[in-house]
Amino acid sequence: MAKKQTVSDEAIIAALLTSNSIKAAADALQISPRTIYERMQSKRFMMHYEDRKGELINSAVKRLHEKLEQAMNVLGDILEDPEVAPATRLQAVKLTFDTFVNLDKIRNRNDRNVYELQPKDPFAELDDYLG
Repeated sequence: MAKKQTVSDEAIIAALLTSNSIKAAADALQISPRTIYERMQSKRFMMHYEDRKGELINSAVKRLHEKLEQAMNVLGDILEDPEVAPATRLQAVKLTFDTFVNLDKIRNRNDRNVYELQPKDPFAELDDYLG
């Protein structure tokens, strides 16, 4: 009889962070979703998962922050250009505010939902909005 191989917490966490569901993560690891659910009962596992998810979110926010000045300059140019249609300028203002609101919601959701799984890309809502 072949020895059953145990999948590490790190492998499960990586699969959860790169999959859109527990089933997809389990399929990627060729294990049962039940194995993941059982592992998620461990407070230590969930703390490790939340730490890794937080690192991922912080890294994405840092990358966005690095581009923020450039994006704001472009939006500023649009807002100040009298040749640009007023509706386009208004859309630039709305996009600026909506982006900040969405980032704030994403950060707050991560802080509040310590034990709730999130989609693989915490910025998916923002990406969908930005097109």
